[in-house]
Amino acid sequence: MFTSQQFPFKIFVYIQVKIMTILMKFLILFFLMAFSLNAAEVTNFNAATSNGLTYELFSHSKAKAIVVIAHSTSCPIVRQTSPRLEEIIKQYKKKNVEFIYLNSNLQDDLKSINKEVKEYNISIPVIMDKDQKIIKNFGLKVTAETIIINPATWSIVYKGAIDDQINYASKKSKAIKNYLADALDDVLAGKEIRVKSSRPFGCSISIN
Repeated sequence: MFTSQQFPFKIFVYIQVKIMTILMKFLILFFLMAFSLNAAEVTNFNAATSNGLTYELFSHSKAKAIVVIAHSTSCPIVRQTSPRLEEIIKQYKKKNVEFIYLNSNLQDDLKSINKEVKEYNISIPVIMDKDQKIIKNFGLKVTAETIIINPATWSIVYKGAIDDQINYASKKSKAIKNYLADALDDVLAGKEIRVKSSRPFGCSISIN
């Protein structure tokens, strides 16, 4: 039995415990919802490529990873990163990694894109995203910005630069941090990605 002095204190403790329990449940729910939103970023699309074919994202579900790089013609950073990207493509294609360029630049047309493909020996499909639905879904803002999609969960697991060789002020003789390659190694090894994002450098993409 509670005494008259103990009773208010016990009630106070009981109420505090209830409030804390409710708050904890709310926080857990909040974080679960936030995680779900992040994990559900990628939706399927069917889009034309610059060589007249159709590319469906979800048809590549057996790939170990899908790399999407924002593209536009006449962007110097895209052109300068192209040789390094081709090295990465050659290295990881044989490991069942899919690569695509995404061109959402409203100023680019089929002729200018195919000219760029030929001039810079681009070996991967260039997706035509004229209504900009795909780039909005991926949240890309500048050219040469890159994402890695994990087809096992259809979620974006890396977003940022290919490496740290080029920025707006200078170009190193060699990259020190190889963000894309390191993230792909982690995905292929089934490990937690060490660096999930980095600052991208590229030409701004005008999005309606």
